Amino acid sequence: MKKIYSPVIFLFFLILVSIPAFADITVKQGILVDKFLAYPQTDWDTVYKENKDLVDDNLVKAVRDRMNQLVEKGKEDKDKFDAYMAQAFVYGNLADYMAKKRGKPEQNRFYLAQVNESYGRISRAIEIANLVALQEPKNLDVLTFLARQFQRMRMPTQAMETYQSVLKVDKYNPEALFKVGLIYLDLIQLDKALSNFKTLVKVHPQDKYAQQAQKYIDLYEGKMGEMPKNRLALQHFIMGERLSNNGRYDEAAEEYKLALDMEPGFAKAYTYLGETLMKMKKLDAAVEVLDKAIALSPKDPECYHFMGLALEKQYNYKFDIELLKKAIGFYEKALEANPKYTPAMGELERAKDRMKYIQDPSSRVSPTPNPTPESPPETDLQPGTGETN
Repeated sequence: MKKIYSPVIFLFFLILVSIPAFADITVKQGILVDKFLAYPQTDWDTVYKENKDLVDDNLVKAVRDRMNQLVEKGKEDKDKFDAYMAQAFVYGNLADYMAKKRGKPEQNRFYLAQVNESYGRISRAIEIANLVALQEPKNLDVLTFLARQFQRMRMPTQAMETYQSVLKVDKYNPEALFKVGLIYLDLIQLDKALSNFKTLVKVHPQDKYAQQAQKYIDLYEGKMGEMPKNRLALQHFIMGERLSNNGRYDEAAEEYKLALDMEPGFAKAYTYLGETLMKMKKLDAAVEVLDKAIALSPKDPECYHFMGLALEKQYNYKFDIELLKKAIGFYEKALEANPKYTPAMGELERAKDRMKYIQDPSSRVSPTPNPTPESPPETDLQPGTGETN
């Protein structure tokens, strides 16, 4: 009797476990889910053939909902996040399988890769996306996501290979063309990088990646000022620009300094170093560096623009009206160098309105104190006493 009833008792237990998780499906469908999960995926086709009639849209939805329940539990309980995500992956994998069999493919596993990525589990996100990519080698969303994660993990070889896979599916994919170009830059293969950037700009001139690519093209072709003859100095400069754009200012500053060690007269390197120092709130150092940039390249509007910004930031801390006046003067000089330089146009108009507001109390709608000072920058000077109301 014990041998007869043990399987029955076990089956009844499975039903009890399944019913709360799958309230909207039949008992037979709940048992089928357990049966799928009890077998390796290589045997799922056999299970499916034997129970094809039970696999309907309602069952797929129930399995997907179970996956989502586990995801939410993982989000709520950070200590058990990985365990819940592992369970969710099992259900997501099954939902994808069933949906594909129904002729209505879904991307539940890819969704789980994205969830893991958003919670900083990059290695797990890569692991899941890799599994999906093996089964769907032409899925551009998955391939692009996977390549981005390889880049985040600083795995350039894998990123390059994955973006190359994207380009096999979509020959002129904007992101892949641009990112492969960046990897070539890291490898100091400047000609290959330039070739990718030019192709991107030619095929997708309005794309956001094309606009970034054009900046690198202009750098190489000397349209942003005289470029150094030392290619390694140019490489350090470009690396600095990339790092600064990604918020890695300390590393960016070091790259610009390396470029300047190799090419002391590299004006653009001074300009961008000044901008980076400004973002690091090292305002005195930024002003000093931008002075050198202006001396080396007095016709470049960008160095005047950054100088204006640096001085205005100093005003935000010191409330010395002379600093704001100087900032306005530098915005004007930027437009004298290039009347079509739009960044300085907006800054000049805003700074003049600000000056008017400070100097003409009658222009104020109501009495307003000085703005709250920004966090103190790194400086050797003591803050000013400020303007009194």
